[in-house]
Amino acid sequence: MSATPRFEWFKDKAGKYRFRLKAANGEIILVGEGYSSKEALLNGIESVKKNAPKAKVVAIEEALKKLDENVSCLRRELQIVGMKVNGTADMIKKLSKEVATKEDVEEAKQLVLQNREIFIEGLNKSKDELKKTLDKKIGDKVKEGEKKVLWGILEKLSAAGGAVQFAEYVKRLIDFLNEKKILQIALPILIKIILG
Repeated sequence: MSATPRFEWFKDKAGKYRFRLKAANGEIILVGEGYSSKEALLNGIESVKKNAPKAKVVAIEEALKKLDENVSCLRRELQIVGMKVNGTADMIKKLSKEVATKEDVEEAKQLVLQNREIFIEGLNKSKDELKKTLDKKIGDKVKEGEKKVLWGILEKLSAAGGAVQFAEYVKRLIDFLNEKKILQIALPILIKIILG
């Protein structure tokens, strides 16, 4: 058994220099990373000696919580990017055709339903831009009263509480646009602005 704590260094099977710190009772309490040279290894040992006495004890839970939050944000960003790349561009192309098929419309509905949170967030962020753009594109195709109905549906959609309520308003929106024969004009604009 060692009488005092000590650093031991050795070369591992891969040819890397490593060290371990042994406590006075002989237990290994720290193992260093692999270093490419003996000089780098000795610098690593000096760094431990210098920094350990000043090191704070920190609960890892807070760091992990913050990391989880960052990962969630990153996942969300990647999900949005994935939607843009994989779904939205194709959907806009399909719906911009002269006549969209029932399947195209159903696919668009599914794209919106599958991405409810992102759609609501985008709708709330871009309501004013959306109204202006839609107004320009459909202004002469629908009456003022019908536009108010459309804005009302969009308002309810942006405030929808759960998935069922959201799905109900998406259906109303698609049906309304289809009935007024402005689906091919309006839905691509909605998807592009909200998810864009």
